[in-house]
Amino acid sequence: MIAKDVITEQIIPLKRIDSCEAALELMIDTGVNELPVVEQGKLMGYINLKQIKKSVETSVAQLMSSTIIFIPEDTHLFDVLRIFQESGLSTIAVCDNEQQYIGAISIYSVLKSVALNVAHTQPGAIITLSILTNDYSLTELARIVESNNFKIVGVLISAVSSGVLEINLKINSSEVNSLLHALERYNYNIKSVHQLYETENNMQGRANWLIKYLNI
Repeated sequence: MIAKDVITEQIIPLKRIDSCEAALELMIDTGVNELPVVEQGKLMGYINLKQIKKSVETSVAQLMSSTIIFIPEDTHLFDVLRIFQESGLSTIAVCDNEQQYIGAISIYSVLKSVALNVAHTQPGAIITLSILTNDYSLTELARIVESNNFKIVGVLISAVSSGVLEINLKINSSEVNSLLHALERYNYNIKSVHQLYETENNMQGRANWLIKYLNI
């Protein structure tokens, strides 16, 4: 899944001549804290709620930031998350290679898409391992998991400190005791195990789980 697949249709870009009062109403209606500013199809910058509160009686042009941050339309969803984290924005424009505006993405829509599309819709278990960077091998982990009749259906990797990785493995079963014993035999440091069971209408719970593990 790439950026253009998760564009939030409800986010309408502003123009520089728009009033901040109108921008504030639009932010409230769409539930975002930032909106892109677009002129003649080209991204010009952003305006956020904090800027608008300085003076709702002026125009967007007078308060907007001209900083240009956008996501190329073919950016992978995981890289989209990285851009959100590094930029500190909660809404980012999607543009083509010529900086022409295509649409915008909110961080919440991205998290929902990830939660629904990286195997978290299935019941199972999350095994969190702490591994030295030099010792990490997904091939070896997959071999151990599959030799014990399990499947890895999702992986989330983060660097917790210099030279140390935290590996979150989503396994296709919630009953993983035999796999835990196997990992311990291979001297893997198991930090935690979380069992996931399918429930109805739990999209929000999945999104909250993902936020926790991404530390966003």
